[in-house]
This record gives sequence, structure tokens and C-alpha cells, in this order.
Amino acid sequence: MDYITARPRLSHDIFLELLNRFVRQAEVVALMGTCHTLWSAGLKVLFNDGVVIKTPSALRSFCLFMLNDTAARAPYVRRLHLKIPLARPLTSDDEDDMDAAPGNELASLSKDLVSTFALVLANLPNLKDLSIDYLEGLVTRDDDESFAMAIVTLGGLRRFHLGDSQTDEVILEIMSAMTAPLVELDLYYQVDPGADLYERSRSVYSVNQLAKAHADTLEKLSVRHGLLIGSGGDPDEEEEVATFPNVHTLTLYDTDNVDLLLVLHQAFPVLQSLEASAPMDTAIDAYEEMRQENETEAFDHPWGVLDRLCGDVNTLYGLGGAPPAKLLEVYRIYSDSTILGRLRTVIGGASPTHLVLHTGKPYTSPRLSARDISHLLPREEMEITDLVLNTTASTLKGTVTDFTNALATLMRIHSLKFLTLRFLKREVFDQDEAVDPSGLWAEDANGGVHSNHNEISHALGQSKTHFESIVHPLFRENPALVHVVLEIEGEDLKHWKIKRGNGGRLTQ
Repeated sequence: MDYITARPRLSHDIFLELLNRFVRQAEVVALMGTCHTLWSAGLKVLFNDGVVIKTPSALRSFCLFMLNDTAARAPYVRRLHLKIPLARPLTSDDEDDMDAAPGNELASLSKDLVSTFALVLANLPNLKDLSIDYLEGLVTRDDDESFAMAIVTLGGLRRFHLGDSQTDEVILEIMSAMTAPLVELDLYYQVDPGADLYERSRSVYSVNQLAKAHADTLEKLSVRHGLLIGSGGDPDEEEEVATFPNVHTLTLYDTDNVDLLLVLHQAFPVLQSLEASAPMDTAIDAYEEMRQENETEAFDHPWGVLDRLCGDVNTLYGLGGAPPAKLLEVYRIYSDSTILGRLRTVIGGASPTHLVLHTGKPYTSPRLSARDISHLLPREEMEITDLVLNTTASTLKGTVTDFTNALATLMRIHSLKFLTLRFLKREVFDQDEAVDPSGLWAEDANGGVHSNHNEISHALGQSKTHFESIVHPLFRENPALVHVVLEIEGEDLKHWKIKRGNGGRLTQ
């Protein structure tokens, strides 16, 4: 880069302040090019928000930039996220770098680029947070294992995310050899969703096996599509349960054996936040058996009152008795008497003050009827003060009258103080559901297409109906209600705080 040699007319302090106020990296780079002093000062600002790399060409550019002056630039890199959607090569043959493109959604890396990236990675002394979304495409190009060794030697690493991987042996070797005192670990497996439990148990190592080398330092652990406990070599082989004495936040999403409450208690004795969901293809009747097996253990939770408990209806029910929690968040809620009954049981067991409910179930047709909103909570009054209902046009069916009457019924039973109604374009959880990138149309389980707008969300979007038709009846039914928030994605947030005047009149 050519530098402008003339001295800036404004003081360096002003330019430094401008550097810190710029949001886009391109703006920072442009200002850095004005003089040598700002070039040096701008390096820290340039890397403040971390480095996110989405294409092979961007990766090569980053590597060349770093290797041009490693000593000066490497110390500022603290967060690195490799998001290149790499293909899983069927062979270890070399390939050219190729960016993902329309009609070719996966990219590929040459062995030369993988080696170059390994060299850069090994020379980032202050890297604290490393995320690699597609590990297998890198490992199959790592002939001399320089990439794996680079990860192992990152002594300052605190957070490690590995995604879309089936390379179990490599992950196990890396995790066992790493000396960094990891505080947060995130493993995202990509397994065949059609494989049964036995096949899955043989295809992946358990969380227990992969993370036990870091048991003394980990505080947050997250696994998607994995296995809580079990042997990767022999499913019948007994496995000693490691104890993670400092893990306070645990996420086990779509994870086999997540229902083993005794294992959860033994492995994670000081949990403050738990999210748990079994694989979505688990038979609905299996959760009743899980609950019976866990009922005895459920009476002796070592966690006290959790700060947050989250999961799908069936898994939380199968735990035998939901641990008490201040915040309870439940998803995969739809109109089915068994599901709604289990939901009320979970809520009653957890006794939360704050409750978040997500409607709908991915890949299937069941929706939540607006009338069934009145059946979401236990029929006896609880100490719930805050309720958030997250839904989408594609997962809620009914009329505005059904919707309003059902909410009014809840208000008569439960003395809520804060109510948030959120209409989104897609589900917050179950993020594997296929949706159009535009967010305007989504494909249903039968291959049909439904619009993300229905009568309820459309009516709520009309400002004249907000207060008189929807909000006012809720305040009338529940004297304790103070705040109502209406959030429709793509529209301005609506918020009402009601003061009750003389004679019980409401003022907005």
C-alpha cells in the first residue's frame, strides 16, 4: 500500500478518535492508509471485532496480509472465525481454491492454502476465540498435520468452536493434545439424521470423552447432534463419567442420551443454565419411559434453582421433573393434547417467574391453534410475572378473535405483569428448518409453500386494531398487567404501559 507522506493537518488524536468510531473495516483501512502512524494505530482497531473469513480467496488474502509482517500484526488477532462452507472431499487428492457460488454452494481449498493457513494460525500468540465451521474439508487437506498441530499449540485459546464435522478421531486427538485452558467449547456434529441410536453411538465419540481433558477449566459446553455418553468404539462398553466442576452453562441440542439425568447430575454438579433436547426422531412414547426412569433422580437435583432451563417439551418432560428455574424457555409446542399436557407439567415443575414459549415443530405439519393458547399454562395460578410468546405465521393458525379470547383466558387465571407477543418470519430454535433466504416464503413438510403472513399477524400489523381490539381486553381481564409489547418482524416495535386512573379507566 502506498502511503501519503504529507503530515495530516488535523492532530493525530482526532484521527485516532475517528478510527475508533468507524464501523466498517473498509473505512478503517482507508484511514490507516493516510500515514505511517495511523497505519500502526489502526491495526488494533482493524482486529477489534475479530476476523471472519467466508471464502477461500478471503482466506488467502488474510494469510498473505499476516505473513507480510507477522510480528507486528499477529498480536492483535484475538478472535478468528472460519466460515467457509467447505465440501467434504471423497478423496485426499489436491484441489484448487474455489469460492462458493450460485449453483455451487460449497467451496474447496488447496493443500497449499491449508498449509499457509496453518503457518499463520501457529503464529497468533494472543488468539482467544477460534471457530471453524467446516473442519473436515480442512483436515482432509492437512497431509503433514500442520493444521492440527497449529491448533494444539494455541496456548492462549479460551473458546473453541468446531462445526459440521464427522472426523471424530481427529477431534479426539486435538482435544486430548491441547494444553490451552479452555473455558468454552462448542461442538457441532453433522450426522446422518436417518441413523438409529446404535449407529450414531458408533459414529461419534461422546461429549464425556471429547471434553474430559479440559474438565477442570471448562465453564460453558455446547453440543449439537452429538452423544452425551457412550463409547465410539463399542456401544456396550461402560464409560466412566468425568466430572466438570466448573461448567455452569450446558447446551445439549438434538443429542443422544440427553435424558440420562443421573449422568447430568454426576458430570455437571454446579449448573446454572441447561438447554436439553433429544433427537427429533425420538418416538413420542419413549419420553414417558424416560420420565419414569428419571423420577427418583429428579427429586434430588444438586443444582438448586437454575437461572435458565431450556429445551423442547418432550425432553424436559422426560427428565422426570423439571428442575426449578427462574427462566423457563420451551420450544416445539403445537396443538396436541399430549404435548400441551406435558408442557403444563414442565411449567408446573419448574415454577418459573419468567416464561418464553416457541410454537411449531420443524419438518412436520402440526401447528398451534390460536384457541389452544389458553391451554399453554397450568390451570392453577402460578408466580409467573413475564410471558413471551414467540410464533410465526406458519406455525399459528386461527382468527384474531380466537387469539384475543385465548390470551384473555390466560389473563383471568395468571397475574402476569409483562406480556410480549412476537411474530417472527421463522423459528428461533430448530434452525435446521429449510427456509427461503429472503424470509418471505418457506417450504412446508409436504413440499408446499406457505406465506409468512396470516390473518392474525396481518391484523396485528394494522395500527387501529392494536389497542382497542387486542391490548385493551387483556388489561381489563388482568388488573396486575402493566406492560404489553407487540413485535412483528419488519415493523416498528409497539409497547404499551398502562396506568389505571380513577374509576378503573385505562390510559395508554
